[in-house]
Amino acid sequence: ETPMFVIENDDFIHSFVTSISSVLKLKSEAALPLLSIKFEEIMLYLSHKYGNAFVNYIQSLASAARNSSFRKIVEANIYSNLSVPEIAFLANMSLSTFKRHFANEYHENPGKWFQQKRLLQAKKSLDKGEKKPSELFAEFGYTNLSNFSTAFKKEFGYSPKSTKSSVA
Repeated sequence: ETPMFVIENDDFIHSFVTSISSVLKLKSEAALPLLSIKFEEIMLYLSHKYGNAFVNYIQSLASAARNSSFRKIVEANIYSNLSVPEIAFLANMSLSTFKRHFANEYHENPGKWFQQKRLLQAKKSLDKGEKKPSELFAEFGYTNLSNFSTAFKKEFGYSPKSTKSSVA
């Protein structure tokens, strides 16, 4: 759900928009500092006019941006061979904070979630006959073929050697 905040037009807002239009027409180096001052001006005005409702709205935007950044980092590393602590590092979080945040976002333990996603991707690769289990276990974060085979069999009920790639 996209957060929304309605700002009612008044004399101050009207004057502000007119002054911003004038600043935007400037082609000088003074335009950027003026825009910065104008931004501060409107933020102070809106926080004074609407109080905590406006401040909470701005905080919700910042929180949504953090969540979006967190999701991008997680989803960019689904199929990498990085460990959960390494992904937590990329997200600039302690391991415990990462796990807590992950559980809130995905409603699952990160280790289990990553393992399921990676095993499913490995299964797809094996089903297509692209690679043999011995050629891809390390791509999905396993240190040896035995661990990969055990996890694969536990997840899917058969060994990775039983896929199309073993027939080829």
